Formats: sequence, C-alpha cells, structure tokens
Amino acid sequence: MSITARLDAQKTVGWISVLSFVLCLAAIYAIVAAVEFDARLGYLPVEAIDVANSRLVFAWGIFDFLGYYLLRAPLILFLWHWFRSENPVLVDFAGCCGLLFVVLAVVATSVLIGATTGVLAVYPEADAELRVGLEAAWEASVASVRLGLWQFSMFPWLIWTWTMGGMLAAEERWLGRGLQSIGVAAAISAIDPLFGAEVQARLGFVHDYQVHFSSVWMLWAGIVLLRRPSVLSERGAGASRVARP
Repeated sequence: MSITARLDAQKTVGWISVLSFVLCLAAIYAIVAAVEFDARLGYLPVEAIDVANSRLVFAWGIFDFLGYYLLRAPLILFLWHWFRSENPVLVDFAGCCGLLFVVLAVVATSVLIGATTGVLAVYPEADAELRVGLEAAWEASVASVRLGLWQFSMFPWLIWTWTMGGMLAAEERWLGRGLQSIGVAAAISAIDPLFGAEVQARLGFVHDYQVHFSSVWMLWAGIVLLRRPSVLSERGAGASRVARP
C-alpha cells in the first residue's frame, strides 16, 4: 500500500471516529426526548412505558447502534494494524476482544430495541391484564440486555481498552492513558452486579463515565488521526530502519 493510500485510510478512520461522536450525541438526545426529557427514565425502567415515544426509541437505537458500537470497528482495526508488529499475539488477542465487544453490543441494542418498541406498539390498546404482562416483558427484556449482553460485553471491552491504551500511550501519551481510564471504568462496571444496591447506586457515575467519555475519546482519537502524518508509514519506516545492518 502506498503512503498516500495509507494516509487516506487513516484520515477515513479519523472522520469515522469523529462521526461516531456526533451520532453518540444524537443518541443521547433521542433517548432523553423519547421519555419527555425525564433523565431518570433514560435507562428505560418500566415507568417509561407510559411516556416513551416508540419512534424516538427506535431512532435512539439506530444512533446508539452506529455511534457507540459499529463505527468503533474501523478504529479498532486501524489500531490493530498500527501496533501488531510490536506484539502480534497480544495485539491480535486485544483486537479480537474489541471486535467481540462490538458484536455483543450490537446484538444487545438490537434485542432491546426490538423488545421495547414491540411492547410500545401494543401497550396503548391493551387491557389492564395484558398491560401487566407487557410491563413484566419490558422489565425482563431490559434486564436481560443490561445485566446480560451489555454487562458481559464489558469484559472484552476492558481488555481492548487497557491493552491498546498501553500501546497507544507510547505514541500519544494522554490519548492512551485516557483509553486506559475507560478500561478501569469498564472493569468496575463489569463486576457492578456483585455489589449491593447501595454500592451500585454510588458507582453509577463510573458507568456514566465509561459510556460518555468513550464517545468523547473517539472524537479525540479522530482528531489525532486527522492531524498526524501517516502512522502506518512511520511504523513501516521505523521497522525498515531497524532491519538495516
């Protein structure tokens, strides 16, 4: 691949990373607007059924699916290619973990949106007995995603963030340390269900940090890639210099 092609690929990944941040903001707005700007209903407790707007919940799902998950895949692959020559086994493992996180999170979002919009489509016309069943289905669906797929997706995510953050810190110190801080928050979020309700409430800010700062970090990483010369060319040139006698 030529230097120009490598730089074009890097800039493309940079712009995709910036776009992911924009879509994350759209996701936040959509879910808050969907529950009439009541922030406490943003995590879709059963009380949200009475006020949630089905179309906006679906829109949130699209923005969340793209911004927080799918559009992170190009950066995961780019960093994989960037640092693979340093430690192939470790970087390959971390890269697979990063992509596994994307897959699990995409499936989680798809399940949650399908379940909640399905309930919202039936609920307004349902009788009292059916509403009780729909509310139970809503609670079970949200819990299965938040305490199941999303919860366990934190384990591969923390491996990727901590490992690639350490690699990245050698090139962009604070960008790498920032990614590792997301990994620390993800580790705490991953084991959050082991604690009591009171401790979980106090640790809520850790989950919020992991979710929201990770989107800001994508913007940061995108800007770095857009401003730097081709990092793949630099790495290739460095390898060539080492190989010379």
